[in-house]
Amino acid sequence: MPGTEGHLSRSAQDLGIVVHDGRRNVMATGNGEVSHTVTAPSGGSTPTGGASLPFGRRWRAQITNNGSSRASVWWTVQFQGHRPILERDIDLTFLNSKLDTLFNNVLFDGEPPLTLEFVNLGPNGEEGPFFLGRETYVRLSLAPEWARVYPDLHHLKASLGGLWFTQPTKTESITVQATIHDGAPAIRLSIRFPRNRGRIDVLNVLSSLAGGLAVDIAADIVGDVLDAIGGGRPVIDIETFDLDLFLVLRPPRDHFGNIRPRFEVVARPYVWTSPDWAGTVIDAGVQLALERFLPREAAPQLAKYAENFQGWLLGDRGLEVRDSREAISLTYVGKAKTNDYTRAPVPSQPLTQGNLAKIDHIVVLMMENRSFDHMLGYLSLPVRRGGSGRHDVDGLTGSESNPKNARREMQRTFSLATPREGGTVGPRYETRGTRFMLDPGHGFKSVAFQRGDTPIPVRPLRPFPPGLSPPPLAVGHNQGFVLDFARKFGTEVPLAVQALVFGDVMGYHPASHVPIYDYLATEFAICDQWFASHPGQTWPNRFVSLTGRLATDPETGDPQIENPHLASFDPLETPTIFDHLTGAGVEWRYYEHDFAMLRTFSTYTLDSEHVLPIDDPDRGFFHAVSTGTLPPVTYIEANLTDIPPGNDDHPPADIAEGQVLVNRIYQALAASSIWSKTLFIITYDEHGGFFDHVWPKSYDETHIYDSANPTAGGFVPLAHHPDHPDLWIDHYGMRVPAFVISPWVPKSHVSHTVFDHTAILKTIMTRFLDQQPPDMGARVALSPDLGGLLTESSPRSVGVGPLSGVTLTPDRRFRQAVRGSGADDDFRTFLGGFARRVRGR
Repeated sequence: MPGTEGHLSRSAQDLGIVVHDGRRNVMATGNGEVSHTVTAPSGGSTPTGGASLPFGRRWRAQITNNGSSRASVWWTVQFQGHRPILERDIDLTFLNSKLDTLFNNVLFDGEPPLTLEFVNLGPNGEEGPFFLGRETYVRLSLAPEWARVYPDLHHLKASLGGLWFTQPTKTESITVQATIHDGAPAIRLSIRFPRNRGRIDVLNVLSSLAGGLAVDIAADIVGDVLDAIGGGRPVIDIETFDLDLFLVLRPPRDHFGNIRPRFEVVARPYVWTSPDWAGTVIDAGVQLALERFLPREAAPQLAKYAENFQGWLLGDRGLEVRDSREAISLTYVGKAKTNDYTRAPVPSQPLTQGNLAKIDHIVVLMMENRSFDHMLGYLSLPVRRGGSGRHDVDGLTGSESNPKNARREMQRTFSLATPREGGTVGPRYETRGTRFMLDPGHGFKSVAFQRGDTPIPVRPLRPFPPGLSPPPLAVGHNQGFVLDFARKFGTEVPLAVQALVFGDVMGYHPASHVPIYDYLATEFAICDQWFASHPGQTWPNRFVSLTGRLATDPETGDPQIENPHLASFDPLETPTIFDHLTGAGVEWRYYEHDFAMLRTFSTYTLDSEHVLPIDDPDRGFFHAVSTGTLPPVTYIEANLTDIPPGNDDHPPADIAEGQVLVNRIYQALAASSIWSKTLFIITYDEHGGFFDHVWPKSYDETHIYDSANPTAGGFVPLAHHPDHPDLWIDHYGMRVPAFVISPWVPKSHVSHTVFDHTAILKTIMTRFLDQQPPDMGARVALSPDLGGLLTESSPRSVGVGPLSGVTLTPDRRFRQAVRGSGADDDFRTFLGGFARRVRGR
């Protein structure tokens, strides 16, 4: 809404009216009719989200009646042509293929994720046999794994209004599909009950349908008479019971500013009994119960899920659906265009390809949550200690340590292949071998503790008086890993095993645990000064790797320094490197295992052209490599949601699974016809809370990027410090592993250049968008690219390597990790929840 932002008119009769904005500044006053036109402030900020509006992204106003009489006030907001009417086509075939993968084929210990049952409950919710005082309820039950994510759905129930079932029954299967119902998008639940299960009391059904106390009494009297003459109450066996339940997305019922969508419940039961008329009666009863009682009992849940459904369908749960057609092409009111004036455009000149001109294909794989020392620190250790004895790598020496407690007992680095001493901890808390079942802290505060730039609270060694606690412990650079690990899991891990596991974040994997990485580090290049872009979690780092900047909080307009919350998340509109590639006509693909992070961007939530299953036999990554049809830019995403067990290296995933994934990708590329023109980049989004000895240094004001003097360079901050709003976050995240793989890279090379994830974007831009590089922020503009590592005069002849001997942990079944406090912010939990929302949460 730049320029003239809108026209607001209010009418009343003989009233003194004052219209305020969100800061209570007076916008208009008058009696009777009051109108006010909102114009864009100087600089172009808008009422819907400009950074200069301190009251947030939502425009708000208040009407105050200064008169003495009471009257109705009509409030009308007219947008003058600045909110476009848009259309979006939805691919039902693609959407349902995702539902099949993510919902319909999921089992937990052989059981489906949810079941629907008819159960008889007493006044206090107790289950029991068929007798007076109980009612039959329709109840939804979730598997424990889902109940933790959706507690408001677990045991959600609606009464049928009477005691119907003498023999309760529950579903055999539930299939979820996206469909069209009555011209509107809908989620269809096809519910099947076991055959010849369930018995219905006809009198109670009839009395429930008729309603009223007199009918109930009459039904009881008839039942007593039948019992007295020996006939018994009429009970009918159900031969077949199926049910189609539609949750139909509908626009709001009113036109007074309420744009919240709603789910309309439509039930289509199919009951077969003998006689037939009884089945017809039961059909009508179940339909009435579900369509009347379910919306009444579950109104808040249905409203929330309708917003979520619309949110991923349109990219914003706050938009207004205007129309829909059988082709599921939705017409809706779009958002006003806004500009972010906190990010000044970066002047950009054409880039020089240099060594990157040797490359026609860039392949990127970003793994999860491991530090450089944790995965590659062994390279610099002596051979006698299981290392490679390399003096060119800034890895471990074996003398590194961290304090374990306030007494400053120290924990040194050690090999995770070393047998545990001092007792067993059980599989739930095991942190040795190639599995690390605990999930160390890696949020913004945890990284600050680990980095050592803030005092760390410690758990008392003895009871303290109420209200008192030991003083925080000040630690040196990168000395807070063990203490932060103990801080996170102090209440979750049993006291008996805490001393055995809390020091294990200091452990590193030897070559035997990472044979593929050991081979790649020997044959190609590693970067031992590659840092996470942001000192925090997965989301902000992956977002920077795709856009060059942090995501913007939808309410405050501030950069997001932590993972978002699913409850308030809408698919993103921020341009990614892929939008720029598409605009330049450069082909690309993003290959996923389960549900890719790229689908959290509204443009790609339902994309089936660019975002594809990695193992699709016709369009997947390995097919494209084998046929020489791999596009110029390829991103590969590991399985981030642990359906089935993950291969992304995020605890508790087995890193041996990650080695299998890397091995498959490398061998496919190295054996392909495009190998001589390929650059394969492997890195990790962030360190995951594991020890690394290199301190991400702070940059003082003289080395901070100045937008007024862009040619001076310097470190580019991405956000202000949450606890010190006048200060920038002036350092990178922790160091992570990084490989640069190509036949143009010297053997066993080590780059000591400081990189972060924006180097990937700069490399792609330099190779494929060099003439008109897009503005992806100052961090990208000033980042070096990876062309400096492609120094060979001709491609080296490199074999696929003896990489077939990867050993997997025998037990490959997924076990839920213990994540400690703040688990709801974990990205895997978030992404899994978002995937479930897309399949009709």
